[in-house]
Amino acid sequence: MEPLYFGHDESLFGFYHPAGVGPGGGAVLLNPPLFNDYYRTYQINKELANVLSGAGYDVLRFDLSGMGDSAKRLKEVDFVQWQVDVSAAFTEICDLSGYDTAAVVGIRCSALLAMSSLESANVDGLVFWDPVASGADYLQLLQEIE
Repeated sequence: MEPLYFGHDESLFGFYHPAGVGPGGGAVLLNPPLFNDYYRTYQINKELANVLSGAGYDVLRFDLSGMGDSAKRLKEVDFVQWQVDVSAAFTEICDLSGYDTAAVVGIRCSALLAMSSLESANVDGLVFWDPVASGADYLQLLQEIE
């Protein structure tokens, strides 16, 4: 596991998990969920990255702007910024791994984010884990949880 900063201004933080000696082969981008979901799934994302790496996949897990160890405050970013972040992370895992394509895992709202960010990218496969289909419904749910 290798920590790194990346993006056009190196403001995004992530962990690159290089492929182990497993039979896999390919690249995987773990697209992080938002808000409370980010914190609740942090450990499972780390474990998933380790398992995939051990199976022979190059993996990048990262923090969106305003989240975790990436730059900016949450109030300074919006959905468009996160779309730029996802595109930058996709480019980064392809560059790091040497592959032209990558699979993308989206958890909760990041599934919606991945779909809207990577329409023109050379995505090898998509895995959506408990996806949010509607941003409005997701915001309403967040308000109910408070």
